[in-house]
Amino acid sequence: MSRKSIIITVAVVILAIIAGMTLYMTQAGEGGIEKKLELANQYITEEKYEEAILAFQEIINIDENNVEARVGLARAYTGLGDYDKAEEVLRRGLALDGAQTEYWDALLELYKKAGKSDAEIQALMKEAYEATGNEKYKVEEPTTEAVTTTEVTTEESTTEISEEITESTTTDTTEESSEEETSDTTEEETSETTVEETTVTTQNQNLDDGMIPLDDPEKVITFVDSVFEQAVRDYYNLGTGEIRWKDIGYQTELVFSEMIENT
Repeated sequence: MSRKSIIITVAVVILAIIAGMTLYMTQAGEGGIEKKLELANQYITEEKYEEAILAFQEIINIDENNVEARVGLARAYTGLGDYDKAEEVLRRGLALDGAQTEYWDALLELYKKAGKSDAEIQALMKEAYEATGNEKYKVEEPTTEAVTTTEVTTEESTTEISEEITESTTTDTTEESSEEETSDTTEEETSETTVEETTVTTQNQNLDDGMIPLDDPEKVITFVDSVFEQAVRDYYNLGTGEIRWKDIGYQTELVFSEMIENT
């Protein structure tokens, strides 16, 4: 065997040994990471968040691209209430792989637990959609038709309110007018009653003064009766007392008067 052949054979053997050792170490490492992940997740389940942080951080130090470890680390910080640190961990993962949906899902869940506003959550979803192109992050923008419908509805509501105000004003005006008409009617009736009473008083005063009201036959008869009665009182000197038939010489009527008095 020549020297050249010996050198080639040795080189091949060395390369084979190196490849074998690398494969062995990789498999051993992967097995170790899986065990560490299992332990770290167990800490999360038991709410031992500080131990979980150490376990996940150890995995990330070995493999910074391990998505499960980074998401788990963020969950551990969330469990402690440190939302800012949890977001920082996830943002570092997105810096390494912005299209990784697990990071975006974990970040959305974090925003909801942290009590972020709807506007902030929608902004994050829009950011996730732009980075991944995944439809589940797409936020539907309001259509022109929806905006128009809202404007029409607002206009209709404004019109209805205006109509209600107008109807209310009309009703109040009508009530005020009715009250004014009622008041005017009452005043007119009162005035008419006052005029009638004044007229009667004047007529009685005229009868007392000896004036004959010739405008009404009934008034004339009343006047004549009153004058006749006064004449009888004066003639028989009866004053203002009750007139009895026997006092004025009507004997025929006396019996009738007594019958009435005895009844």
